[in-house]
Amino acid sequence: MFNSNLLQSNSLDSILEVAKSLFYFSFDGVVITSPDVSNPKILFTNPAMTRLTGYSEQELIDNTPRILQGPKTSSLIKQRLKETLSKGSPFHGSTVNYCKKGLEYFVEWKISPVYDSAGQLLCFISIQRDLSSIKHFFEKLAKSESINFKHALNKILESKSGPLTKDKLELNIQENQPLKQTSLKRNIDFTELSSILTDCDTNLELALHSNSACSLVNLTTELKDLAYGIFHLEQFQAISDALLRLADSLSQNNFALNERFILESLSALIHDLSQWLNVIFINKTSTNIHQFDDSIISTAKQLIFFIESSTQD
Repeated sequence: MFNSNLLQSNSLDSILEVAKSLFYFSFDGVVITSPDVSNPKILFTNPAMTRLTGYSEQELIDNTPRILQGPKTSSLIKQRLKETLSKGSPFHGSTVNYCKKGLEYFVEWKISPVYDSAGQLLCFISIQRDLSSIKHFFEKLAKSESINFKHALNKILESKSGPLTKDKLELNIQENQPLKQTSLKRNIDFTELSSILTDCDTNLELALHSNSACSLVNLTTELKDLAYGIFHLEQFQAISDALLRLADSLSQNNFALNERFILESLSALIHDLSQWLNVIFINKTSTNIHQFDDSIISTAKQLIFFIESSTQD
């Protein structure tokens, strides 16, 4: 949080100076925009953002962030972005944007509102991460006939060696060849995802009533399979990320699965995921494709918190 003395002046210029010092050396792009959701203006950008987009700082300042949008920028994401920010809520999404030369890049970004001490909205701060290299690499793996992508990813996620990177993926693939054809597909098989959820539910029931160690291991694997399965659903990558983090936490702290509260919370999560799959993709009865997002992501984050808290205890 900003120092309260700084905020007493309600000075946006002072806040921007603090933000500059914090974000100047960030590896991720940073954009600060005016509070006008309908017609936002860029007030600040960092060097990482100019490298990412090809625009100079002078070209971005006082321009609208829409300068980065183009034909493949998701209209649904743009609509959800506007609706979320209009409520003064944080936003998390991903889509295709365009650099100055017109080339596409795949971006994930988070936007947070900044308020002064009187509760007045001052600006929005956006952190933008270029996922193009990893996404393209994933797609290359998905087309391969000689690489078991899931096996390579499992080894990375089960290690404690830090965040996922392209280099780590390449290293694991080299170490694990020859491997069978990957089951990750760009065309999502929703029947297969439904089957995975059914298996999750079955293993949870076995774990709740018999403490089956095998069931717990299977459950962790199935959560990862589910996350991989929805990775290429552009609108739902936040769900995929939350499930991957949860599965990773469970695999590193599998003793937590002996806690009945955690198992019951997992059961509630699987129920929400089943509803999400049926209503959004199979029966297609929803008028709001994101109606389950907050519930699923918050439950996954709460589970991770409880698991890691149990580890610290």
